[in-house]
Amino acid sequence: MSFDRFSRKILVVDDDDTIRALCTELLTEAGYVVETASCGVDALRRLRDSSFDLVITDVNMPELDGIGLYFVIQRDYPYLKDRFLFITGNIPIESEDTVDRLKEERIFLKKPFRLKELLGHVNRLTRIPLEEYFKQEGINRRKEERLPLLKECSISTHDEITTLTANIEDISRKSLRIKYKGQPLERGSKVNVYIKDLNLNSAGRVLWTKVVEKSVFIGLSLSECIPVGWFKKDLP
Repeated sequence: MSFDRFSRKILVVDDDDTIRALCTELLTEAGYVVETASCGVDALRRLRDSSFDLVITDVNMPELDGIGLYFVIQRDYPYLKDRFLFITGNIPIESEDTVDRLKEERIFLKKPFRLKELLGHVNRLTRIPLEEYFKQEGINRRKEERLPLLKECSISTHDEITTLTANIEDISRKSLRIKYKGQPLERGSKVNVYIKDLNLNSAGRVLWTKVVEKSVFIGLSLSECIPVGWFKKDLP
């Protein structure tokens, strides 16, 4: 498998302008596409608008710190759980126990970190493209519960140039896997999703796309949750 960094997108989250600029310069020169955020709240806005192959975040930040951001992403964007890299300066006392536990499974780089070490971790964590990662892991191995749902939905792009009817294959609280005939949507595309039977009309974005013979399979992340009462029903 060739390693095309130009298709990898990284979100760098830090309230320090210098660190954001340093990481952006390093990763851009290495061939990655980089977006930045100044805190966890800002990062969640970025995640709602686009998809990323990796999140690099500081621990100690205002509004929503790196640990809080990690747990929100673990819940709402579980495909990123294993594509997370912490960079740390001073860790608040109240976060020390949590950080110690997370160090057993996540990478923490102490500031000032070696640029070569950071790039090495980034290369390793993003070597497998998301599409291949989903294929290897299997969608049902993701943390959030997924249930089959044989219903139709309507998908339209934000510019309303493309509108299509698709068959839903399965759902989680905030995502869908759909199948349809036609042209694949680009990864990261913003869409509107309407599911009549769930009375759900939600903004969404394309996480991955796969073409098998003449069918297009797409994973979608939703900005609105599937209604709790409906999700707990026995789905047909």
